[in-house]
Amino acid sequence: MSVFRAYLPPPWPEDASVLRLTDESAHHLRRVMRAAPGQVVELFDGAGNWAQGAYCPAPANTPSSPTNTTNTTNTANTANTANTANTANTAHTHIKVTEAGYHPPPPCRLHLGLGVSERERMDYAVQKSSELGVAVFTPLASQHGPWQLSGARAQRRLEHWRAIAIQAVRQSSGYWAPQIRPPQSVSDWAGSAEIQSAERRVLLDTQPERSLALQTEPVSSAALAIGPKGGWSEQEIKLFAQANFASLQLGPRVLRTETAPVAALALLQWFWGDWN
Repeated sequence: MSVFRAYLPPPWPEDASVLRLTDESAHHLRRVMRAAPGQVVELFDGAGNWAQGAYCPAPANTPSSPTNTTNTTNTANTANTANTANTANTAHTHIKVTEAGYHPPPPCRLHLGLGVSERERMDYAVQKSSELGVAVFTPLASQHGPWQLSGARAQRRLEHWRAIAIQAVRQSSGYWAPQIRPPQSVSDWAGSAEIQSAERRVLLDTQPERSLALQTEPVSSAALAIGPKGGWSEQEIKLFAQANFASLQLGPRVLRTETAPVAALALLQWFWGDWN
């Protein structure tokens, strides 16, 4: 029997023997998969915690352990899916927990700053970055970017990306969902205390004369900057240089903005992460 994976936002009841699925997961399990009682379900909270148990439909008047009643807003800013509140009066789909545990985070905390591009390209980049284990994803407003994000539009995009990230982690059997941060300028992001404290700071560049040898010794944190469709401006490249980013070129070809994160993150995971 295959295992059905579902996201359940924190906080979870401590030492709970029964957990209730979100409405979205319950609908998928019951109406789409048409799962029978006893179906094995694995829950994860996007922050390393997991629980496994058997699907148990409960009548409407059956009490259950308390669950999170908020939308899935960024697990410690980690992830957000729209309309997945754990309400007691709709799904009533419970999991009898048989085992639970904690999966440690990847050895290298990867923070990706990506120049904002068109919707489909950003969606793809968020999805694949989440599958590849990025810890933080920050959209960067750049001089050559096609459009800027702000206000209500930015909030809708963030919620959309957080939902994509959760699904990517679920489908790739991951346990840690990335934090999807609000858009920042290149200067604010590169100069922030968080980025400056990263053990390695890497700028993806297309200029061979700027490329430096990548140090492969294990590190616990790294920041990676990848430009938009139009690339970085000379001013932005200077800002990254002032912030002590080392330039990296991925071979002789210029990759699309949605492809570059996949190639670069795979390389960094091999050097510093859990692919080593």
